[in-house]
Amino acid sequence: MVKQNSQNSNTDQNGLSKVFLRRVDQIALALVLLVCFIIFGIYISVQVWQRGQLIDIDHVDLQDAGYQVNYRVNINEAGWPEIANLPGFGEVTARTVVDYRDQNGRFSELSELLNVDGVGEKTLQRIERFIVLEWPVDRFVEQ
Repeated sequence: MVKQNSQNSNTDQNGLSKVFLRRVDQIALALVLLVCFIIFGIYISVQVWQRGQLIDIDHVDLQDAGYQVNYRVNINEAGWPEIANLPGFGEVTARTVVDYRDQNGRFSELSELLNVDGVGEKTLQRIERFIVLEWPVDRFVEQ
């Protein structure tokens, strides 16, 4: 006598289901995910359309956004990471400023920055409001 296999093709030898979801459930889940992606895409499109562009957090000009910026760098004491945060400066120019300062001594005038490779008139005009040569004596005095 031939013994018939009573197990369904969707079960393994132990009787456990091979498939976590039925085909109908898989299709329903795929449709739900598709709708979520479409809604998210519409949301992002609306945000971009309202603002006109996405915001690049690393390069937001705070003064253009209406914020008062009071950022100062002591060019005679700052390391290259602080100098690299100045507008128009990057790591290479900041390192060049530090190397120049190490070889030639402290800056006594802002115009001395023009002697540094990579710093021109326009760059100096852009950064002069952010640079100090010496900190004021009362810098840390509470008022």
